[in-house]
Amino acid sequence: LGEEEEGSTTTDDGVEVMGTVEWETKIVELTNVAIDIDARRNENKSVMAVSRAEGWLHFLQQRLEGRDGPCLSDHVLKLYEESYRGVIKACIRSRGRQYLERAIGLLDDMRSQQQRKNTSRADLICPATQTYNLVLYGLANTEPSPENAKRAETLLREMIAHHERGGRCAASCSPDSNSFRQVITAWTKSGSNASAAENARRILDEMISDFPMLDPDASTFNSLMTLYLKLGKTREALSLFDLINSMHESGRSDTTPDIYSVNLMLTAMTKRRGSLLSLEDMEALEEVLENLAVPPDDKSYNIVIDAWAKSNLREAASRAEQLLDTMEEKCRHGDPNVAPDGYSFTSTINAIERSRHHRARGSWAEQVFRRMKDMHSRGLVEEPTTPVYNALMNTLISSGESGSIERAEALFYEMQAANLTNAVTYNTLLKGYSTFERNKRSGRIISFSQPHKAERLLDEMELSHYTKGAASSIRPDKYSYTTVISAYGRSNAKRKAAKSFEILHRMIDSYLEGNAAAKPGTFAFNAVLNACAHTRPPGERLEGFTILCKKLILL
Repeated sequence: LGEEEEGSTTTDDGVEVMGTVEWETKIVELTNVAIDIDARRNENKSVMAVSRAEGWLHFLQQRLEGRDGPCLSDHVLKLYEESYRGVIKACIRSRGRQYLERAIGLLDDMRSQQQRKNTSRADLICPATQTYNLVLYGLANTEPSPENAKRAETLLREMIAHHERGGRCAASCSPDSNSFRQVITAWTKSGSNASAAENARRILDEMISDFPMLDPDASTFNSLMTLYLKLGKTREALSLFDLINSMHESGRSDTTPDIYSVNLMLTAMTKRRGSLLSLEDMEALEEVLENLAVPPDDKSYNIVIDAWAKSNLREAASRAEQLLDTMEEKCRHGDPNVAPDGYSFTSTINAIERSRHHRARGSWAEQVFRRMKDMHSRGLVEEPTTPVYNALMNTLISSGESGSIERAEALFYEMQAANLTNAVTYNTLLKGYSTFERNKRSGRIISFSQPHKAERLLDEMELSHYTKGAASSIRPDKYSYTTVISAYGRSNAKRKAAKSFEILHRMIDSYLEGNAAAKPGTFAFNAVLNACAHTRPPGERLEGFTILCKKLILL
């Protein structure tokens, strides 16, 4: 091709031949297709994808720097900008720090072209808003830190300066709502501290006041509301939710709360008192749930059910179950978004467990559990999960109902068969084995603990830990050992003082061998003291006293 050819020409045979500008356009377009393919392939963080994309860009850079003909058209320059953007996208998708720095370097290369000799004419490739936003996204999500948040804000200031200054690049790189959202996200992810929240709120307020044509979307507010909740600033979170609604009502249609905003608001309502919620608080929470502008989902209901469970109110269990009824009814009528899940059933059973005034709460919890199994058999909900089983087992054990320990054991074996047990499962059954019962009138013990069964469970936990190490899901912790010691102390087992002291040493050995969760605490030592103090047989009292002295020396 001759550089002098500007338009298409026709040969003597009537064949049309493209001119230089058309060829340049086609070459960049085809190269951009290749770059885009590599960028899209880079969902799996491929190093090769980035290298190939950079290679294509280097090819274009050489063509651009070697030109000495007429200035390129705005259309071709826009295509070159898209080339840079494609490589930046490939780098950002790699989610690695070194690739983030490469993306920033490419953006810097575009920003500094005005000082370069071969592009001092009109051949200036202006970074587009989308290109800036890709880098802002990388700064917000690749190793979030205060430093990266500051860098993101610096880029935003540059975009605002272009917007205010005007000129050739102003139209292409003015900040949009996504630009502000990424900088706000960068601050909210930079650390769970007041400074991060203050900076994020400052950027949000600036966007609302100085850019009235830009409407912050729900996710912009949600990131800041989430940080407020982490910091315990429930009042600020609720205030932010009110701001979303007021902006929407004032005509800023793109500022609309979504279901995530609603759930953050409900969570804030459950925590605003900083203590147990009153009946009036809970009824106000339910009223909000029933009158939401956005249809509630399963998480919305779960937040309220969990709040009832933790309220310790007398009505808590029945009200939690009523909400579970509502979820089930809506699910049966074709709304899968409110189908109860494992968390719904776990929270309801926990509410029942805390209803200590209810004499048959173990049986009540079993009914809820069977209800979940029945719904699962009809394809409406998931299978009962480990937390659901654990909650039921805990309720059975704390209920004190006749045969509750045996029913908890049956549940434990069912979980073992389904490979659903974890350390909480074992610890819960250990708690059951460590319980004893007194006659309500005489105060005499009528049912002793079962330390031998408890120790067999502890043996299983230790074996799993020693064979699987950190991969074990039933590694014994200090609660496991302390509960077995307590089981011996509350029993009528022979030589219980010696057995308690032996379990204490197993606990110490486990800790010294690397099981940090088994670090002995005050309760463990006190449990051994209790076993020594309640040794009854005359022949064992001297042994108990000797162990007591040894333990005091150990302390």
